[in-house]
Amino acid sequence: AAARKDNDVLELPECPYEVEYLKDGASKKVDLDMIQTSSKHYVQAMDCPIVASRELRDPSDPGSTVHMEIDISKHMSSLKYQTADNLGILPKNDSALVELVADRLF
Repeated sequence: AAARKDNDVLELPECPYEVEYLKDGASKKVDLDMIQTSSKHYVQAMDCPIVASRELRDPSDPGSTVHMEIDISKHMSSLKYQTADNLGILPKNDSALVELVADRLF
């Protein structure tokens, strides 16, 4: 997250990425096999709502195990879930930080 200075101005966090500007605003097709494993999920991510969530442990039991049901019905044409597949939960970026970074890039 961005840090605030004494004068309440957001300071950009360290960023290990490089920016590549495309000529004439043209985009190029990304080969998913060339994307690093750690960032591949951001390219393939889909928003799916949580439709049910309940704690499975007794309140007297320390810790937490949560049962969650996620609705993938709107993405069935491109999402093929099979038992034991992995699921990644990706955070959404803070709007103020996104705007700050975008302003600094242009």
